[in-house]
Amino acid sequence: MADNEDADLKATRLTSTSEAKDEEVELAVTSTNGDAPKDDMTTDDKGSDDEENKVEEKPIDQGIIGDAKERFHDIEDSLRDQKYSRGECLCFFTFLIVFTIMAVLARGVSDVAFTQTITIRQSLIERDEFIPWNDHGEKSFGDASTIEDVYRYLEDVAIPFLMRPESDYYVQSQQALLGGVRLKQLRMKPMECSKDGFDRCWDKGEFDKGTVNYYFPNGDYAQNFTYIDSSVIDDQSWRGKYSSYPGGGFIVDLPLDIEASLAIINLLRNITWMDGGTRFLAADFNTYNPSTGLHTVARLAWEMPTGGVFPNDEVKTWKFERYNGGDGQALAAFHVLFLIWVLGMTIMTFTECWKVGCLRCGKGGYWNSKWKGIDALNLFIFYVSICLFIYNETYRTSGDLDLFSTSKYVSFRQLQYGFTLEAYTIAVNGLLLWIKLFKYLAINKRLRFLFTMLGKSSTDILMFAIVLMVFVIAFGTAGFLTFNSDVDDFRSYVFSMGNMVRFTLVDMDYPSLTLSARLWGSLFYFGWSLLMLLILANVFIAILTEAYSQVQMELTDDDKLDLNFLGMGGVLGRMRATIVERINAAVKHDEFDGDGDGKVSAEELAQQTNITIERAREIIAEHDVDGDGQLDEKEFEKLKQQIIDEQVEQEQTVRAVTMRAGQSPSLRADNVDLGGAYGGLTANISSKEFDELKEEVNQIMELLTAVLDQTPAGKRALKQREMEKQKEEKEKRRSSKVHGRKSSKIGK
Repeated sequence: MADNEDADLKATRLTSTSEAKDEEVELAVTSTNGDAPKDDMTTDDKGSDDEENKVEEKPIDQGIIGDAKERFHDIEDSLRDQKYSRGECLCFFTFLIVFTIMAVLARGVSDVAFTQTITIRQSLIERDEFIPWNDHGEKSFGDASTIEDVYRYLEDVAIPFLMRPESDYYVQSQQALLGGVRLKQLRMKPMECSKDGFDRCWDKGEFDKGTVNYYFPNGDYAQNFTYIDSSVIDDQSWRGKYSSYPGGGFIVDLPLDIEASLAIINLLRNITWMDGGTRFLAADFNTYNPSTGLHTVARLAWEMPTGGVFPNDEVKTWKFERYNGGDGQALAAFHVLFLIWVLGMTIMTFTECWKVGCLRCGKGGYWNSKWKGIDALNLFIFYVSICLFIYNETYRTSGDLDLFSTSKYVSFRQLQYGFTLEAYTIAVNGLLLWIKLFKYLAINKRLRFLFTMLGKSSTDILMFAIVLMVFVIAFGTAGFLTFNSDVDDFRSYVFSMGNMVRFTLVDMDYPSLTLSARLWGSLFYFGWSLLMLLILANVFIAILTEAYSQVQMELTDDDKLDLNFLGMGGVLGRMRATIVERINAAVKHDEFDGDGDGKVSAEELAQQTNITIERAREIIAEHDVDGDGQLDEKEFEKLKQQIIDEQVEQEQTVRAVTMRAGQSPSLRADNVDLGGAYGGLTANISSKEFDELKEEVNQIMELLTAVLDQTPAGKRALKQREMEKQKEEKEKRRSSKVHGRKSSKIGK
């Protein structure tokens, strides 16, 4: 009760003091504006005063703004821990762990999926070779350049590797080939040539979706092929290197029989199934490994944009049966937890949004922080991933999809497409969640230094980005105009711009540039490298270095990382830690034990603390457990602990009063009262008395400043004092970049 009265009294006194300050400032301003007696100065003096007022105006304003900023940051630090409750932090960290485990279980904990994929790629794509169309040398999959090369690759590599009857059509002895191989062709529509004398032209803008008749070399009719839509064959559109291709096409299924499959390929060659009208060919197949429970979905593709052949491939391994095995059961449990958490987050978000106002922005509104936007985006993508999950599971468990059919080919392309989209949404959510972790790590300035640094340098970075984009567009345009016909990186204007952005981080293909244009290619490469490596890169580093230096200068010893649980001890935890550190440094048992007998007597305590022997005996009696009239090390530590507790309680009271008075609750750990109820054990003044004395001194200084500001000599003195303070500040910053303004004041 007494403490509350003292707090109210202190708050009243501080309010009165604030009002008195306002009156003094008003008087000072009135006098400065010309209400002082005019006979005391000449016209020249007035002119001189006006000039000095102009000179002084900026430093005084800067000092006021600096003090205001310092107080604002102190209040911000003290309130930051109250912004996020312990429960909110624990909920977020728990959800982050649940989400991460769920995502890892969904993709597989081990590297089995990778090894199953690479097993197929090594033979089909990277190592096995075939004799090319000219019967000279050997080629691998990526070296195919003609339609005949495609036929020979299928006959000599792909079909013999995938269809091995001696191993019951198991690929590499473990992966069963499911239902054979599907060949899918996309063709362009034939059209009349605009130039006389040419009879083979195809429309480059539209795929042929009709029926195509084929004939043997002798002119006899062979058969026709009709375009089949993607909805019928359960396929999806596919993005290649040079274009995007629809899911439908002209289909040929090779059965799970090597002799029959080779005969079909030979027939396709004889009837010229692929010709100048062919735009795209894909060979799709699926395997299943019963030992791992994983499916591999593969596509070997050949793009033919202008008659040439450009190989491409896609081989991915998936766990379509999510909940099989021990990992699957654990995944089911984490899926349930994930759903509960998402629903809980949704309820909390909409409740808060309803209370504050969902349409209100800015200060006081719901959308007053960038983290609110990330929260909303997170929830939206969560529900997108849930919808994709429901769609994929409905499609997977439908009776139309046989995941283990060996009698006929069943396309998993659509299922894989759904799983891919689901994986993308989970990946984006995981990225956002881990970035959102900085929201709770912002309780310490050193943990949010990166964002502070980027914020301070945001204007410079924006200007740098504009300059960089100008150079990217300039070099991209020049490169496209020069190299578009024979350099892959500049084959189109869009690719030129994208690759120029990429070249800010990686090197250009110098041989291809010089092969296209020897002199211009060398100059182009040299000019870009000089600009990026020696100029722009160093400018960007300088911008970040300057911002980093500013951030480091603003950090103080109070900003050291507090490893209290989840950082939620906050200001009070740091305050107690600072008090403990100072008391432990000032009050040591060995220093009080003058005779070295391991115990502190009343005489030794009185001598070290400048108190009477009677008072020292009273203190010892309060903590003397064994009753020997002395304090051993254990009893002495209890005395120190009680002093710490009293000092922390006193500091909390002072902070509560200053917060109620609207002032900065800055920590004065360097002025800790080690005495309290123990007669001023190492200090002769309490922190409360020190605050009162400090307030009175500040009032006297403000009054003195107002008085001095009325005369030219006083103004010159104030100006000189301000210059000296600025000089001292520069010296302090130069001597130590780590310590800022607060640590300098504590050091004084």
